[in-house]
Amino acid sequence: MRLLALRTLGTFAFDETNKRAMLKLRDLHSILVVFALRPELKAASVAVKKESIRVLAILGENELVRQATGAPPITGRGIRILALDGGGIRGRATLKMLKRIEVRNYFIYLFRA
Repeated sequence: MRLLALRTLGTFAFDETNKRAMLKLRDLHSILVVFALRPELKAASVAVKKESIRVLAILGENELVRQATGAPPITGRGIRILALDGGGIRGRATLKMLKRIEVRNYFIYLFRA
């Protein structure tokens, strides 16, 4: 039952209005943190822990997710990800933009050397 409730919370959290409301509920936040970060609790199964981490991630609690998963802290600027999507005419515009970025970076590389 706990697992189904957490899945439902995660699904509801994708809606921005629901997400804001959930972030205001400190008791809910506390329960999610306990399930995700307290391995000594036998009440929280592995599936419940994973689902709690998922809900925390959806809510934007990145530092708590990092702690719960045991990932090392992010130092420096982190990583940059470029995501481009589009088909048809938007796809052509994306290709042109990528070409400009490549040409610009190539010239910057040449002049730094």
